[in-house]
Amino acid sequence: MVGQQLVGQQLVGRDMELTMSRPAGVIALERSVAAMEQVIAVIRESSLERAVGDAAVDEPGVFGVRSGTAPILWAHDGITGGRLLSLAAGAPELDEIYVEQRSSAAADALLATGEWELRDVMDQEVFQAGAQPLPEADSPCVIEPAGPADMPMVRRAVATAYQLPVHTVEAAYPDDFFLAAAPVRLFLARSESGEVIGTIAERRQADDAAMLFALSVRSDHRRQGVASDLLTVAMRSAVADGATMLHGLSCAATRRLVASHGFERVGSWLYLLRRPATGE
Repeated sequence: MVGQQLVGQQLVGRDMELTMSRPAGVIALERSVAAMEQVIAVIRESSLERAVGDAAVDEPGVFGVRSGTAPILWAHDGITGGRLLSLAAGAPELDEIYVEQRSSAAADALLATGEWELRDVMDQEVFQAGAQPLPEADSPCVIEPAGPADMPMVRRAVATAYQLPVHTVEAAYPDDFFLAAAPVRLFLARSESGEVIGTIAERRQADDAAMLFALSVRSDHRRQGVASDLLTVAMRSAVADGATMLHGLSCAATRRLVASHGFERVGSWLYLLRRPATGE
């Protein structure tokens, strides 16, 4: 077939040698599925570690944190729409649910209630350190670690960049963020005048993984290399801490950026956000 690359696999018998070929696309798909399963396992472990008291959810097809700091559920293969509805109804603090795209029927059940909306389809991205070189920063601005005193500024930046409700951002990035999300590092990009113009965070998960999140750049400083440098700094920080697998989510605005930094798409999530109650 024109344009199809084949990878050979040899099976040696007693009296003959048989060569079997498999399409490279099939092998790439299998690799992506395995990587997605690895990411799911890492996020599950991290979610259960940070859950306080009975806030943890850990069932076939779904895990996460139903209350407290950053309440989020992650639904994947095996979840049913009925069970996801039940979990959401019993967790009033829960505003965010990610549903793996292959389990979209469960997302449809939530959307049918009118209480949830589909905000985006997010791609799951993975970078394997060592498989490709780390990018270099061009440093068009100053990037420095953030501290507890910077959290109000961080919340404003994230809420504006992602157009999220204030209470959702406050739950995800509380004043004690560096304790609740530990071990985590958060970086700020500053303009020449010292104004905060961008953010990104990296959090160690398991022994060899790190999640990158909260990438934001102020609208009047986009397309100037700020996002690229923030991503580079976070990647280098994670690898310096010992992470060999970096993962994060991309949207339409960031897919080209993360691809240019060596990330590979391995799956997708439907990002559902609870609608505010009438009168709020």
